[in-house]
Amino acid sequence: MKKVVSAFSVKSLRAKTVLWALLPTTLVLVVVTIIALYAYEQVAREVIQERDAELARISAARLSERLGQYSGILQSVAAEDDLQSMEPARLRSALDGAQNQLYVFDAGVVVYDSEGVALWSHPFAPERRGTDFPVTPEFDKVRQTLRPAFSDVFKDAIS
Repeated sequence: MKKVVSAFSVKSLRAKTVLWALLPTTLVLVVVTIIALYAYEQVAREVIQERDAELARISAARLSERLGQYSGILQSVAAEDDLQSMEPARLRSALDGAQNQLYVFDAGVVVYDSEGVALWSHPFAPERRGTDFPVTPEFDKVRQTLRPAFSDVFKDAIS
């Protein structure tokens, strides 16, 4: 009996031609697809990093602006003559008069003298008077630079 050779048998010339054309084309397409996916991933990562950097810059600018507003409030209150006097009775009237400005400081505001000793607080806490500033390096920084400084959150015995 004779073997019947189909038109697409591996031994036929037509099958060999199709395989030799199809296999390299398929391999090239697979390689190109992998390279394209890798390139797309890299571009996507760069775009995300640029977006995150821009968001961080915008957030930092907003934070700086808000902190500037807070220090501006404190500076305007500190510039009042009653507060500059450092006399307890006048401090109380100055801080009571500035109550509408100081509401954003929900933990209160404390007035310290040049040595870092508490003279008055708003809201008033008698046990705070005469206590030292809890974070001495931050107080020294303010005293040296005469500029606002923001420390980490701290808890003292009265807070």
